[in-house]
Amino acid sequence: MPVAYGQVSFAQIGRETAGNYGVAAAATKKLGLKKYTPRHDIGVFVSETLGGSWTAADFRQGLKVFEFDLEFEASYTEHLMLIDALMGTATYGSNGGITTGAAPYVHTFIEREFLNSFTVQVVTGNIPAGKCYRYLGAKPVGFTFSGRGGPGMTGLCTFVWKFIAQTFQTNQTPTTLSFGTPAPIYMDDIVTVDNGTADTGVKLREFSLEVDNGGAKDRFNAVGLAGVDEPIRDKQAITRLSMTCEYQALTLDSAAQALTAGSPQIILGLSTAIFNLELPVAYLPEDPAQAIEGPGIMLQKLVWQAAYDSATALTGLKLIVTNTQATITT
Repeated sequence: MPVAYGQVSFAQIGRETAGNYGVAAAATKKLGLKKYTPRHDIGVFVSETLGGSWTAADFRQGLKVFEFDLEFEASYTEHLMLIDALMGTATYGSNGGITTGAAPYVHTFIEREFLNSFTVQVVTGNIPAGKCYRYLGAKPVGFTFSGRGGPGMTGLCTFVWKFIAQTFQTNQTPTTLSFGTPAPIYMDDIVTVDNGTADTGVKLREFSLEVDNGGAKDRFNAVGLAGVDEPIRDKQAITRLSMTCEYQALTLDSAAQALTAGSPQIILGLSTAIFNLELPVAYLPEDPAQAIEGPGIMLQKLVWQAAYDSATALTGLKLIVTNTQATITT
């Protein structure tokens, strides 16, 4: 029998059309994977029927939940469709982000109501040859963008997309596509660090942007479905930006104690490749007061949580990506 190797694995995505949630769409984007983590609850349970034996009388098949994570090397290109899906749209099947400019193009994303769905193909070690797993009705309901300073691969940032899907299929035929050209994001690409206060010269060691956009995974209410119904938003989004910096001033301690709002921001890249993340209005729900753990440089970890900016940005999180892609779907 053949042996599966992770090096021949990849993912492909295609946005499902309006009114066709969970209906297979052809993939339009091929992405090189760093890691694929299925988190499937296939609904199997042991029957509690008492039949006079000391072994379970039977196993049953209940409803299923298909969650999975896709991890990638972060890139200024190639991920616009997923960013758009995460941030939402005003109309199903359409972009929520706005594109302006020309060579480079500026793609701006703010929170919107509806979450587009995708058909996701995952080739796992090319077993069996020329086949893939396929998820239908997959929505990116969570996202982590993180980076840490260090040499070599240590300084390469990562994207992790968290999905919930309605249907999981095996032995499917993937769409024939070619890889695009990634533009990796490195920690040392950072040109601006705003820790949410008036501090200057902030020395950032690592960061993590985490988004939970509130997609429901407990909608077991559709007749004839073996899995969860469409995971639409059913709670407020939670967006947190964590920063670990060298401890230099009391500013953040004071901001936390006084519940002072800030606008933390990190900008990576220059010219035709820029990733700008901003929480226009945010607060520090956790006290950044410092423990002393040894004689070395003291580090301060701060966690900003977004509030809705009703005055200007009209969002809790704003992402602006500048690159050479003319459209969000290319």
